[in-house]
Amino acid sequence: MNLDLPAFRSRNYRLYFAGQALSMTGNFMTQVAILWLIYRLTDSALLLGLAGFFGQLPVFVLAPISGILADRYDRYRLLLLFQVIGIFISVTLTVITFLGWANFWTLLTLSALLGFLKGLDVPVRQAFVSDMVSRELMGNALAFTGLSNTWIWGC
Repeated sequence: MNLDLPAFRSRNYRLYFAGQALSMTGNFMTQVAILWLIYRLTDSALLLGLAGFFGQLPVFVLAPISGILADRYDRYRLLLLFQVIGIFISVTLTVITFLGWANFWTLLTLSALLGFLKGLDVPVRQAFVSDMVSRELMGNALAFTGLSNTWIWGC
């Protein structure tokens, strides 16, 4: 069986794809951990749903704004900034959990921040593909990027 994956001929895209998979998996794990912890602390399906809603709402609100950011600013630097924010959210979750400071409101805030990050991050990631691959590989690279977004983020 011969799989022809043209986008992976580009070294930069291979590195980007691997890094994106790791990054998005980490963000997804943080999202699941927040929601799981909310349910463990509150034992309330309503509050779990509310946290899930506030975690997704920023995605719908910020996607158009993120497209403007991706067109006006350096995408590479934006993605680095978003990585730092994602790390900050994950570290904050870890610290408040181990110190016993986790409560519904702090976790709801972290869920909303993670949604804010996702709302800004995903469109910039997709636009960044055009900076890495040649025009002939663009369609295949965008397809793989979209596939990874659907597979990992579920959006």
